[in-house]
Amino acid sequence: MEINFLGKDLFTCIRCGLCCSNQFETRKELLIYPEEAEVLIALGFQKKILVEIKEDLVFPDTKNKVLLVARYKIKFKNNLCPFLKENLCELYDNRPIICRAFPLIVKEKSNEEFEVVLEQSCEGFKMSKKNIDEFSDQSAYKKYFPSELKYLKDVFKKEKSILMKLQEMESKGKIQLGFDMTKDEYALALKEWKRLDLFTDSDDF
Repeated sequence: MEINFLGKDLFTCIRCGLCCSNQFETRKELLIYPEEAEVLIALGFQKKILVEIKEDLVFPDTKNKVLLVARYKIKFKNNLCPFLKENLCELYDNRPIICRAFPLIVKEKSNEEFEVVLEQSCEGFKMSKKNIDEFSDQSAYKKYFPSELKYLKDVFKKEKSILMKLQEMESKGKIQLGFDMTKDEYALALKEWKRLDLFTDSDDF
């Protein structure tokens, strides 16, 4: 299989499967959103694939005593995504937006500051006949990776919509975010409170 961004001299997928593993320093886990988690669990059931999903971004609501789950992460099995079979994706047409954006990724630049970078450790780029510096600067992404950049922007939009949804719900008195909870109180909430998925495209949870 050959994937052409600017022709085969630029990038050729060699089906190494690394992009579906936690071998990259910038890709230690696969982050997904609640609506994506529902799809992946259903597809995993259909394909008889065990999918272990853990909570990643959780907001305590002290008013209703619930935990609002805004983001999950897929637990890799033997360092690989459970949907990887013979180095091919079992749910390619339904893959999460973070996968669609690859090889563009979000990297933490400093505290609460992030930047878009190209994952240069990809084996397909290592085999390229072109110098990777020719297409790895910020201004080149729109030209070389238009669809991947679009999906990565969707990730930023999603993260922003999560915060906006929480602010809106709190301003309407529907929730009370427990930012003043102690570590012990939060630990107890993690054990005892009910979980609710936070869907940003609905009027409620």
